[in-house]
Amino acid sequence: MTPTTAWQVCPGRLQGSLTPPVSKSLAHRVLIASWLAEPYDQAASGLERLRLTRPPSEDLAATAGALADWARLSRGKAEAAPAALTVAAPHPDSSRLEVDMGESGTTLRLLLPVFAALQSLPGGGPGTPVCLQGRGRLPFRPLTALKTALQAAGAVLEPAGSALQDRSRVLPLTVASGLRPATFTLPGNISSQYISGLLFALPLLPGTSCLRLSTALESSGYVRMTEAVLQCFGIEFYYNPQDGAGGSWTVPGGQHYRSPRDPQAVATLLETDYSQAAFWLTAAFIGHPLQVRRLPEQSLQGDSAISSILTALAAWRREWLTQKGLAPDWTPLGLAPSLPAQPYGPLPARPAADCLNWGQGVWVNCQEVPDLVPIVALAAALTPGCHYLGGLDRLRYKESDRLLATCQSLNALGARLEPGRMSPARPAAGAKRPDFTPEPAALSAGPEEPAALRIVGLDPGQKFSGATGFCHHDHRLVMMLSVAATVASGPIALDDPAAVAKSYPDFWTDWERLGGHLLHDKQA
Repeated sequence: MTPTTAWQVCPGRLQGSLTPPVSKSLAHRVLIASWLAEPYDQAASGLERLRLTRPPSEDLAATAGALADWARLSRGKAEAAPAALTVAAPHPDSSRLEVDMGESGTTLRLLLPVFAALQSLPGGGPGTPVCLQGRGRLPFRPLTALKTALQAAGAVLEPAGSALQDRSRVLPLTVASGLRPATFTLPGNISSQYISGLLFALPLLPGTSCLRLSTALESSGYVRMTEAVLQCFGIEFYYNPQDGAGGSWTVPGGQHYRSPRDPQAVATLLETDYSQAAFWLTAAFIGHPLQVRRLPEQSLQGDSAISSILTALAAWRREWLTQKGLAPDWTPLGLAPSLPAQPYGPLPARPAADCLNWGQGVWVNCQEVPDLVPIVALAAALTPGCHYLGGLDRLRYKESDRLLATCQSLNALGARLEPGRMSPARPAAGAKRPDFTPEPAALSAGPEEPAALRIVGLDPGQKFSGATGFCHHDHRLVMMLSVAATVASGPIALDDPAAVAKSYPDFWTDWERLGGHLLHDKQA
């Protein structure tokens, strides 16, 4: 189902069971490793390797398409290419030296180092500069630290087209030869995808390289995913957690990606997506009788921490209700149904997000799980008490300025979110409250600043108002606002419901199958 206009999401009950899509983060990585082992020149061929049972997201299609573009452009150099990268005869479109990244930041950050490495190999690229293109917000999303690291090792990266006149743009960007084995230094707190992209690229270079972090690593779960995929495809590396501020990787060069002999090895990697499951698990938290299936007990995904965060909020809610003499099973949708032992998914042994009941609410460090922030903010806004979300610095560089957008979207419905600054460190024992400093300017602070949110939750009997849901062309905000609408006083009109296609194209099909009520002209 593809929305073509604004839709209204109505209050009401969701119920039933579902299995969310495969992890988009893992699928990106498998697409890349699979292509490096056996290149394909049609996006559909790459996507078929994932054996998806649902329509592919726009982001996955962008990665498969960019890799297929590169294979077609490289065909003229096939005779000189290494065996693992050899492709067949020239394609009619090979004279068009452009690769389309769509609107996918993941595609750009993971593939830029790979393409820079391939350009430096005999036959790995077309032999002349290739221009990377993008759409929407992507040409303006920052890339400085990654470009700097690549250029320091000889990569020739130059702005092109409109980026020559508008220095706020990073695309179009041309990639030429020159990248060589080196010691690469990157900050660990800007984007873990910079690190993952280099880890995919360095095995291709002719000599040993080292990747060292100058600051502590954030979103480390995504790097662990990359490591697991590399190992699955036969790539060796050596990780030293003691080297540098955030550890280092030594990566021998001259390696070849090899598809695993057992296809089940790849299928095992492709877990159900916790970042998409988070919306349905939060719906269960606010009272909807939902069961989310096939969530792995031991997951590579840092976003599996949603289970611990919701469990902490639920424990606090019960404590608050008991103190007030109210029914402890109350939820925003009414009294909670009978719940299973782990109602919000399997609890990870070491959750990526640190949670704490600080006495008047719940404090959460979100440094490792930035993609969960919109839906966690909604869960907190619907939970009585005063809650704090810290470590939000990198949200400003998502599909939207997600820190600003989350505040604006929820506050427009009557929530009480306040931006500020707060140390991401766990509050000291006995502290009266976290060291939060209200500061609207935190919404425009640089990535080095400890941005945070204070959220005062609604009390029982209070509801969100029906209003316009400002989606900011951000798939995660669309899904968050949809869940919010189920307990609002009236319909919430989403101004961009189609944005879900970026990560969850059949979200609305699942929504209606679970009983969600939409006011729209149905489109096939």
